[in-house]
Amino acid sequence: MRYLILVSLLASVAMFSLGNIAIAESGDDEVAIEDMTIADIMKAAHKKPKHLLKKVATGAAKPAEQEELLQLYKALTKLEPPKGDAASWKAKTTLLVEAAEAALSKAEDADRQLTRAANCMACHQLHK
Repeated sequence: MRYLILVSLLASVAMFSLGNIAIAESGDDEVAIEDMTIADIMKAAHKKPKHLLKKVATGAAKPAEQEELLQLYKALTKLEPPKGDAASWKAKTTLLVEAAEAALSKAEDADRQLTRAANCMACHQLHK
């Protein structure tokens, strides 16, 4: 009898744990772009697993990924930097938007334009 209770209890715990893992992996907790912070946008655009900037700059991105990068950069222009001049922030983020638009329209030098606009240190020194 005790063995049956123990097995039932363990099975219940296992099922509960698997259910929570499935919910966590479903992606339902993604934040809408307009609700993202600067850090969220940087992570989504530049870090693993998506590596959107790298994919778009190398021409490996799908059209949906190119559009996502553009929307992320547009959202970035609407945020205020933690430090530094707001005009500088606007200029740098606007360059990112223009470069992402060039990539989306398949402009000839879009990869170079995007790489130049996404100069991390140029922005981080002034605004992070």
